[in-house]
Amino acid sequence: MRTLALWFPDWPAQAAVLANLAQITDPIVIAEQHAVAVSNLAARKRGIRRGMRLRNVHALAPDAVVLSRDHERDGRMFSDIADSLDAVAAHIEIMRPGLVLIDAAAAGRYHGSEDIAAEKALDTVAFSGMDCSVGIADEIPTAIIAARCGKVVPPGQSAQFLATQPLNILGVEPALGCEPALIDTLNQLGISTLGELKKLRRSDLATRFGAPGVHCHDIACGHNPRRIHLAQPTVDMSVRMIPEEPITRIDVAAFAARTLAVELHSTLRAHGYSCLRLTITARFGESEHQRTWRTHLPLDEQATADRVRWQLEGWLNAHNRAQSQADEPEGVTELILDPIECANPTAHTLWGNTDTQADIHRIISRIQSQVGVDNVLQPQRVGGRGVAERITYHPCGEQAEAPTPHSWPGALPAPLPTQLAHPASMCTLVGAQGQAVTITRDAVFSTAPAGLQWGTKRYLIHSWAGPWPVLREWWLGEKPCARIQIVGVDTHNNPQAFLLLWVEGRWRVEATY
Repeated sequence: MRTLALWFPDWPAQAAVLANLAQITDPIVIAEQHAVAVSNLAARKRGIRRGMRLRNVHALAPDAVVLSRDHERDGRMFSDIADSLDAVAAHIEIMRPGLVLIDAAAAGRYHGSEDIAAEKALDTVAFSGMDCSVGIADEIPTAIIAARCGKVVPPGQSAQFLATQPLNILGVEPALGCEPALIDTLNQLGISTLGELKKLRRSDLATRFGAPGVHCHDIACGHNPRRIHLAQPTVDMSVRMIPEEPITRIDVAAFAARTLAVELHSTLRAHGYSCLRLTITARFGESEHQRTWRTHLPLDEQATADRVRWQLEGWLNAHNRAQSQADEPEGVTELILDPIECANPTAHTLWGNTDTQADIHRIISRIQSQVGVDNVLQPQRVGGRGVAERITYHPCGEQAEAPTPHSWPGALPAPLPTQLAHPASMCTLVGAQGQAVTITRDAVFSTAPAGLQWGTKRYLIHSWAGPWPVLREWWLGEKPCARIQIVGVDTHNNPQAFLLLWVEGRWRVEATY
């Protein structure tokens, strides 16, 4: 299957232009939680970046148009763009507002070639005054990445194209379904491109990062997990509503969307499915409108209701404009939701079948009532020079204080160790003649380290870095110490790296790499 992806950069800003809230030449900033969530090209030329505080935005660009993030506006405006693409392809799929997929093979056969189909899609979008980029590839994730680059990947060359793409692209595109925190961790481990990620063994990523790591590896390898053994419904699970009177008002349409979404998910749960691709059909008398939404994660009731409401609002507005001279505008006479692609829900999670934040918080509260609030903790990243002190814990559900920004001279450089050792993991460091290696008052080795004994394991040291003296919290009675990094091999010639801590005249394994 060849897939054509249309990516609309900075779509929330473009949606604001379509809604007549700003001009296309204005520096536009979409704010969320008093920080920049999205900015257009004109704003970025002024130095405005994602995550910047609004007070800095006003200092850099006093004339910037600052708007609050409105997901409903984004979806409503994008539905009109999707409708205009019906003239190019008979069937399109919306991944999210600002990203749409087209079957490139089918559109290419109809128009004569993939290039002609892509050109017609770009012309259709350009007619509306919006900016977009097109990408074509064999797999859906590859096509999405290609669209952000404006590339057409020839058949069978996905691996060559992906090998040179930066790893960070997986974290900036939400439709790919990759966790940004995982991408940051991979960057700290020295992985900078998808080609380098592909070279890692899939089993190692599964062991270290679980399903999210495997998902990122599949994308880097050019695999499309959506099409692998997706369970399809064997019965008709579509739901429909025929209102007593045609729906002409937006508020009535929103209520109908919520009601039908609840009914659809009740049917899905009864059959043991979750929905990945949903077709929305609305009949206006003799005419009919249809749109398909595709998501990476299973839709819940709220997400389904939102998409139905966006579509109905767009279709109703279009019908009202077309029939503005009529005494009684034509309304929705029938609404149908059809889950055309389903999968078994992922029940092998920590929380069982529960996926929503409300369910997770309810379970946590129940556990806290049984074992105590202070016994159910959640981690928080803070500053520090070592490894363990960079993570603190506070009762789950309580708002922890944000760490004070601070530079940590002498902090352990990235990549950080992957596993902390037990505080009682004492070891012995010896020199070439078997003599014990210690740290002098001047923070230097008494002799060059050559071997390490940790329990029953022995390692031959190949290289080391340090020692680095550490002045700890002396006011709490902690004594100064020193850290070193060493790399060695065991008796089976397997490499291993350690972070050792010299404290109170003894060596301790603080963490392993």
